Amino acid sequence: MCVLENKNDNPIGRYENKGIIRGLENRWNIDGTILEHEGRLLFLWSDCGRIYMSEMDSPYSISGRIVDFGPAKYEFEMRCGKVIEAPAVLKRGDKIHIVYSANNSKSDEYCLGIMTFSGGDIFDTENCWKRSETPVFEKTDKIFGPGHCSFTTVTDGDEEDDYIVYHANLESGSGWTGRHVWIQRFTWDEDDMPVFGRPSFGNAEADIKAV
Repeated sequence: MCVLENKNDNPIGRYENKGIIRGLENRWNIDGTILEHEGRLLFLWSDCGRIYMSEMDSPYSISGRIVDFGPAKYEFEMRCGKVIEAPAVLKRGDKIHIVYSANNSKSDEYCLGIMTFSGGDIFDTENCWKRSETPVFEKTDKIFGPGHCSFTTVTDGDEEDDYIVYHANLESGSGWTGRHVWIQRFTWDEDDMPVFGRPSFGNAEADIKAV
C-alpha cells in the first residue's frame, strides 16, 4: 500500500507519490483504511487473512505496536477459506464499528461481519472489541458474495441517509468476473448498531441500484 499526497487546496491538483507506507515495507498488505480516535490517527489493513491496526505518526507512516484482531474463528468466517479482511470503519454514538469481509472473495460465501468497540483500550483487541458470531450481510438466492464494503452519507435538505457500497455477483460461482457494484441504504437500531438488511435489487423500498 502506498500514499499519494496533494499539498494544494484543489483536490484535482497534482499529487506526489510518497511511496510505500513506512513501517509496512516488508509486510504483505492490502485494504488499508483510517480510523481517527481521541486525536490519534490509526491505520487498519489486511495481511494474509487477518486484520491489523497500528498508530500513525504521519499520513504515510505507522509507528508503535501492531495489534492483531485474530484469525477467522466463527463458522460463517470459514465456509470457504479462513479469511477476514477489508476493514471499513463506521461510527455512531459512543461506538466504533469495523465492518469486515469474511471467506474467500471469489466464493458465493463472501459476506460481512462486524467488530464493535464501546470503550477502554482501543488496542486491546481481545477484550475491548466484540466480534459478531453471525454475518451481518450475506448472500441471498439471487445475489452472491456481497462484501468489501465502504460507507457514505447522502444529504437531502434536513434529511441524511446512510448507504453501504459493496460488490456482489448476480450468478452463483462467477467469482471475480461477475462482480457488480451496489449501493444500498441502511438504518440503525436503538443500540447504535447498523442494520444492513439483505442485499437486493429492483426494490424501491430498499433504495438499491446495481452500477
